[in-house]
Amino acid sequence: MVVRIRLSRFGCKNKPFYRVMAADSRSPRDGKHLEVLGYYNPLPGQDGGKRMGLNFERVKYWLSVGAQPSEPVERILFRAGILPPPPMVAMGRKGGPRDTRPVDALTGHIPLISVFPIGFTGQLNRITSVCLEKLGSFVGQDSDQIFRLLKSGSQAKIK
Repeated sequence: MVVRIRLSRFGCKNKPFYRVMAADSRSPRDGKHLEVLGYYNPLPGQDGGKRMGLNFERVKYWLSVGAQPSEPVERILFRAGILPPPPMVAMGRKGGPRDTRPVDALTGHIPLISVFPIGFTGQLNRITSVCLEKLGSFVGQDSDQIFRLLKSGSQAKIK
């Protein structure tokens, strides 16, 4: 028997109210359950926020036993501080292909210099070393000086 922690819908039409339940994965959404673990009200209250209440001890127990939370419950448990953030799915852009360059995990930016495959030698290595020297000379300079350096560097020949 696979136990899922999921939402069971209650309330009226257009006014949903959910209970967080531990249930057998084969039972229907609003059917038989093992235990009620809390509630979730997605409609804004008087203070303008959504309301939720959880029995932290029982939720942690069911997770330790091996219960699998559904996606909405996973987000609720993340907001409550019980689970780490769920993985974000990268969506494709409407206009064209997405940028597939690797992103640096520490900074979150695309690195300026990427690693070349083994076997690239010669002219490519010289270009890379000249670019690195130019990038190192930009530190502490204003944009006019950087523009002049780039302009002069584009006319220089690479040996």
